[in-house]
Amino acid sequence: MSFVLRNAPPTFQRFINDVFFGLDFVFAYLDDILVASSTEDEHSEHLKLVFSRLEQYGLRINLGKSVMRVNQLEFLGYITPEALFSDASDYAVGSVLQQFEEDGWKPLAFFSKKLTNAQKEYSTYNRKLLGIYLTTKRLKHILEGR
Repeated sequence: MSFVLRNAPPTFQRFINDVFFGLDFVFAYLDDILVASSTEDEHSEHLKLVFSRLEQYGLRINLGKSVMRVNQLEFLGYITPEALFSDASDYAVGSVLQQFEEDGWKPLAFFSKKLTNAQKEYSTYNRKLLGIYLTTKRLKHILEGR
C-alpha cells in the first residue's frame, strides 16, 4: 500500500521560499524558477546569487532543462504578455493593466487618482511618470504575484 504525502508540495514550496528569501528578482513555484532582470549584467549577477543559494542548500539544477538569458519564455505553461497603459490630465492620473489573450487585450486592473495641488504643477511628462509610479505601487501584488 502506497502512502502519498499530501502535504509534500506545500512543504517543498515553503522550503524553496526559504532558499530564495530576500531575492526579490526570483519567482519560484516548486521546481520552476524564474529570474527577472533588467539588463544582461544585472542578470549575470542575479544568476550568480541564485546558483550560490542553490549550492548553499545542496540543490542542483538540470542545465538541459534550463533556459537562460531570454527576454520572454513560457513559465508554468503560459506566456502572458502584460502591458500598463497610463495617462494623465491636468487634474488626475489613470491607468489600466492589461493582459493579451487570444482575442485581444483584456483589462486586469484599473487605477486612478486625483492630483494634489502640488502635483497639478508637474509637467505633463512628470504627471505621466507619477501615474506609472502610483499604479505600480498600488498594483504591486498583481505585478509581482506576491
